[in-house]
Amino acid sequence: MPQNTVTVELSKRTRSELLDHIVFETLLTEISALFVNVPSDELDRLIQEAQKGICECLRLDHSSLWQVSSPGQILLTHLYRAPDLPPAFEEMDGVEFFPWVASKIYNNELVVLPDTSQAPPEAARDMESWKYFQIKSTLGIPLTVGGGPLIGVLSFEATRAPRDWPPLLVSRLQLVAQVFANALDRRAAEEKLRESEARLNLAASSANAALWSLDPNTGEVWASDAVAELFGVTSASVLSLAVILGLVHPQDRLKVQDAIREAVLQDDESRIEYRIVRPDGEMRWLVSQGRRHFRPWQKAHTLMGVTLDITEAKRLELERADFAGKLLKAQEAESARISRELHDDIGQSLALLGIEVQSALRKLEGAGPAPEVLQKLQRRLNEVSHRVSTLSHQLHSSELEFLGFAVAAKKLCREVSDNGTLRVVCTIDELPTDLGEQVELCLYRVLQESLRNCLKHSHANTVTVDARSEDGTLRLTVRDDGVGFHISSIRNSAGLGLVSMSERLHLVGGTIGIHSQPGKGTTISATIRLDTNHS
Repeated sequence: MPQNTVTVELSKRTRSELLDHIVFETLLTEISALFVNVPSDELDRLIQEAQKGICECLRLDHSSLWQVSSPGQILLTHLYRAPDLPPAFEEMDGVEFFPWVASKIYNNELVVLPDTSQAPPEAARDMESWKYFQIKSTLGIPLTVGGGPLIGVLSFEATRAPRDWPPLLVSRLQLVAQVFANALDRRAAEEKLRESEARLNLAASSANAALWSLDPNTGEVWASDAVAELFGVTSASVLSLAVILGLVHPQDRLKVQDAIREAVLQDDESRIEYRIVRPDGEMRWLVSQGRRHFRPWQKAHTLMGVTLDITEAKRLELERADFAGKLLKAQEAESARISRELHDDIGQSLALLGIEVQSALRKLEGAGPAPEVLQKLQRRLNEVSHRVSTLSHQLHSSELEFLGFAVAAKKLCREVSDNGTLRVVCTIDELPTDLGEQVELCLYRVLQESLRNCLKHSHANTVTVDARSEDGTLRLTVRDDGVGFHISSIRNSAGLGLVSMSERLHLVGGTIGIHSQPGKGTTISATIRLDTNHS
């Protein structure tokens, strides 16, 4: 052949190879771009179309993608095979059909076989499969992401004749394998996330809980469908912070806003109870509990939490509180009645009897010394009369009724001190004059019960009583220097007095605190927010 003809033929071949290279590189670019944000439901179809496009561009007849489904099992999931070739089986395990290749892939090794008939003896089972599927040459590429565990294997095969796999071509096909691996890994992560969300929603649904997250800066809200049901809106997508605040009861709205601001500033879990008025006019009680989470990519915090409907629990709580209030009111009324009977009936009778004894003693004075039995009887009458008077006062304090808590408390402390067994130091700052009957009665009974406990159990020498009002909060503190005790000893066996104190404080929106250690005395504190008790 003349040299000019050879040169022309080489030039044609060079141009053809260059054109094929450009077409292939363009195809790889399109594939890379196509798989950047491919939807999960489109991934399988696009992988198989990419396999077909690569095979047609490289004049290959077969491409398979296998995925690890469980340890020791790699299943065929994506396949392109030339239409004129016998079809593959519907279900195939790569470890069963190609054990030698599988062992290489599990070791993260490339499998490059220009001629499958030249495979090593240990690939005997693989050679049988290659022969059956008419595969003359194969390239197998492990699928991994970021050095993680094996995802699967992508292979390209020739069925007409053996062929070479130049390093440049192998590197370009490795790029394709990496694109496929990233897309498959991303879909697996999304499926795990959906599965996790489904389990979480199922658990939340079982507990009647509604899940949400809030961006305090933008007011954007993500919420489960249960949140929409709680707030009575058509869809969770319409919810935002502004919409939610609009549904919060006007009297609770400021409290909810403050709770959100505080939750963003602290790491502890936050909890708030509040009312909402749904679009249909129904009022419901909700409790929301959440915690802040930092989003590094936004350099800001978001709140995530759960909301429960506690309307029924609140109804029962209010009914119980109402019943407890009526019970305590009836108890106080009965105490007042008994106090009056002790004072007006028994007390007066004892006083008259004392006068009669005193009169008898005077009549006997002129006849000589009064009999000792009458003198002893007079002393006993005086003691009983004093005890009845004290009991009457304990049951119902007239000072509390007419002069208020401060006067009644000081007198009570003075009486206990005068008894001689316990020194009581009482400090009561100037208190608001409009505490209200229920608050004053509650504080008096707490003080009374605290002093009674000191006398019975503490073996204390001194008790300090302090009552003061600061920043809209009234605090009563009773502290003794007695023997103290372990707090755990009363958690499951609180006496009636402690239960009564706690219940009384609860009815006026207050709380009780008890602090004690063996040998270090006991402190009882009662705290009441005054702004919740003033009309």
